[in-house]
Amino acid sequence: MSNKRQLIFDQVKARFATITTANGYPSNVGQKIFEWQTTTVDKASLPCTLLSDPVETASEGESKNAGLLTRHLEIEASLLLAEANQTAAKARAALEDVIKAIGTDQKWNNLARRTVPVSDELKLDDEGLRISGVRMRFNIEYGRVPWEA
Repeated sequence: MSNKRQLIFDQVKARFATITTANGYPSNVGQKIFEWQTTTVDKASLPCTLLSDPVETASEGESKNAGLLTRHLEIEASLLLAEANQTAAKARAALEDVIKAIGTDQKWNNLARRTVPVSDELKLDDEGLRISGVRMRFNIEYGRVPWEA
C-alpha cells in the first residue's frame, strides 16, 4: 500500500502527463515525465518534465487537539523545452499550461486540501545563452495523523 505522499505524487505525475498538444495544450512538456532525474537530459528526450518532491514540512492544524498535522509537500517541476522552442515566450506558455492543469483539481482527487504556488523562474541552458525552460515550485497541503504514512 502506498503512503499518502506517494499517492499525491502519483496524481501530480499523471496530471502533468496530460500536458500535450493532443489534449489541447500549446506545449508538449507532459510528453515525457522523469522523476528525480539527476543526470543531464539528452536532446532526444525533449520536451519533458522533471518532477521531484524534495521537502515536506508539517505544522499544527487549526486545533492542536484535532489529531492531524497539516503537511506541506513541495513539488518542483522543471519543464524543459525542445531546442527549436527555447524562447522566453515558449517557456511562459509551458508555465501557463502547468497552471491550467493544476487548476483543474487543486485537491488531487481529494487527497489534499489545496495547492499553493510558491515560485517560478525561467531557466537558461548550460551555456547561459538561451531560455531552456521553466522551473516551478508549489506546495500541496494535506492532513495526516502524526506518525502515519
